[in-house]
Amino acid sequence: KVARYDTRGSFTSAASWTVFDITTVNAGAKAFAGAAFDGRNLYLVPNGTSTGQHGRVARYDSEGSLTSAASWAVFDLTTVNAGAKGFSGAAFDGRYVYLVPYNDDVGTQGRVARYDTQGSFTSAGSWTVFDLTTVDVGARGFVGGVFDGRYLYLVPFGKGGAIHGNVARHDTRGSFASAGSWTVFNLTTVNPGATGFQGAMFDGRYVYLVPFGVT
Repeated sequence: KVARYDTRGSFTSAASWTVFDITTVNAGAKAFAGAAFDGRNLYLVPNGTSTGQHGRVARYDSEGSLTSAASWAVFDLTTVNAGAKGFSGAAFDGRYVYLVPYNDDVGTQGRVARYDTQGSFTSAGSWTVFDLTTVDVGARGFVGGVFDGRYLYLVPFGKGGAIHGNVARHDTRGSFASAGSWTVFNLTTVNPGATGFQGAMFDGRYVYLVPFGVT
């Protein structure tokens, strides 16, 4: 269920809030982790539950009614790449929406998914998946991303005993699916404890990674 608050109303008034169950549109559209907005459409990032990860991206057209099924669309990324599931966080660069790879049914994964907003949301041709582990085997298990006007940064996290500090950066002026457009930097070379972040922010000059913890 997605909840929406109208900032023009009273925060503590029930009338300012709306809740919609996306599973009424698609039974598998549940368990998301993060979102992105492209100026009109809201994208919910597919993650998963204890029963398995999934790749169903949900999109809401904000020009329609939140509670109308007609305002929603769902696309299953596994129809593009069987391993494109279990994401955490997203970013928008002005044209493309990127889904940040976190964990699939086997373990942490590095498959970044990109949607071209100039194409049809439910067309496989509008989506591209690139596996970052082909650039660096440790480039997997990210939580959150941020765009600085040119570069996309993926926030290093990991899972269990594999918490890491490998920040991945994509030069959006290059080809998304080219290894030459990606760079990975291990923050532990700066500080051995610089691992396990969740989320990021850009202030116009600096990119900040949000510390979470080590497990």
